Amino acid sequence: MRNQSLLILIAILLALVPFSPASLFGSRTRAEVKRETTDQPASLPQVKFINSQEGQKIANLFRKANEAFQKEDYRGGAALLEPAYVINPEDDLILNFLAEAYVAAGDRAAGLLWLRRLQRVSPCFFHLPENSASVLDPKDYEKLSQSAKANDGRPHPSRIAFTLAETDLFPEGIAYDPVDRAFFLSSLHKRKIVRVRLRANRDPVVEDFTVQAQDGLYSTLGMKVDAARRILWVCSSAESFMQGYSDADAGKAALFKYDLKTRKLISKYELGPKPAHLLNDVALNAQGDVFVTDTFSGEIYTVTTDKDALEVFIPTGTFTGANGIAISDDGRKLFVSDVPWGVYVVDVKTKQGERLPQVAGISPSGSDGLYFYDNSLIGIINIISERNGRVARFYLDRRAPAITRAKVLDCNHPIYQWPTTGVVVGDSFFYIANSQYGSFHLEQPSSQANLHQIVVMRVKLSAS
Repeated sequence: MRNQSLLILIAILLALVPFSPASLFGSRTRAEVKRETTDQPASLPQVKFINSQEGQKIANLFRKANEAFQKEDYRGGAALLEPAYVINPEDDLILNFLAEAYVAAGDRAAGLLWLRRLQRVSPCFFHLPENSASVLDPKDYEKLSQSAKANDGRPHPSRIAFTLAETDLFPEGIAYDPVDRAFFLSSLHKRKIVRVRLRANRDPVVEDFTVQAQDGLYSTLGMKVDAARRILWVCSSAESFMQGYSDADAGKAALFKYDLKTRKLISKYELGPKPAHLLNDVALNAQGDVFVTDTFSGEIYTVTTDKDALEVFIPTGTFTGANGIAISDDGRKLFVSDVPWGVYVVDVKTKQGERLPQVAGISPSGSDGLYFYDNSLIGIINIISERNGRVARFYLDRRAPAITRAKVLDCNHPIYQWPTTGVVVGDSFFYIANSQYGSFHLEQPSSQANLHQIVVMRVKLSAS
């Protein structure tokens, strides 16, 4: 998870690599813009399907462009990124970064062009960059602003499932136990886990499953419930904004295994501090084997039921920002979100993977939370801006892993403030709508007055 402008602050926490708004800005020459006489996209070959090789080309272009933007070579970076738009002109993530690039470069004509293209393709990521007011003509700025406000007024399918009064919890992960009908929320700041039981027509029962720093917990992130074996798996990584942080904690991470009934620690698998690790999210197969992403090292770890040890499943070098992770119902395929480069499908047996092919359109690239449901993937994206979150469903071909179509379940809900992760419960998807992790100021949370109740939202999947 994470908003681009917070990547350095949160050190890729919850899922990102140094890929900030300022790092994805570039511009074409004005002569190139003038050659386009209308706001319509230039004539492009109609791409109906993007295979793995083309998808990987998009990922490589993002990487090269990012390197240029890190050096403030905005025009050079944009030139590297534009071919990605040619491959998939309906990818709103690409359009967003190009729009911000031109505005940041001070190119008014190109900024307007790409913002309008983005608005036509998808209202989810349409927003005015923070520095757009100083670049765009006041009339153009106002027109786009009014259009954006109109988009914000559309219906939102998500409904509030429950709220938590602990405003400074800063939750990142959420899990569900179908046996006890209880939700679990992690805490980036308070180094603990909260359990929530819903009750009809009454407030939920909220209690600490673990207390602060119990068993050496650091910031708690992704979690999964193994209902059959009564286990709660918890990813935990040391972050500078967690309570009680010291320099000695830097780079440390651990996977925790808790007994759901007794709340006692069963096992703890530690990593770091050198090299640094950030265990981020976890997937679970039917046999009880777990797979864990490490955002810092790019590795995928596993703990199998027949061996009580944390082992490397995918070594470093394959992924650079491994974040969200999901597994197919048959346990044969892992889906890994390498933020923001793309979502990859990995054969569990051979450990070979490729960037997930798709039809032209919106992409799951940048997904913080990633979930498998009824031969589809559900992805939560929060890397555009504080309010521009998106929950989308990507339907897969039943013959081979490939996205055949996509549907936005909800986006830009007025409650959104960096949505993070979710969990499928029956035919619904529950997700954290306002983690508020962007409210950390330096290494401390913002004042209590600026925080809000934590909101978990629910969107029906049966109608999607």
